[in-house]
Amino acid sequence: MNKPKSVIDIVRECKIPISSVYRRVRQLEKARLVIIHTTIISEDGKNIICIRAILNP
Repeated sequence: MNKPKSVIDIVRECKIPISSVYRRVRQLEKARLVIIHTTIISEDGKNIICIRAILNP
């Protein structure tokens, strides 16, 4: 995962509930494996985060 990916993209690709994705993203963020790259506000006013993996070469 070299470029940022939105939570919605992950939900669509993996076909899992959005709440599960957000929970897992928070766990990965606490473990410092991903970072929140940007936050997008959708047309209906909801915040959608985009994440990026932290890669150590």
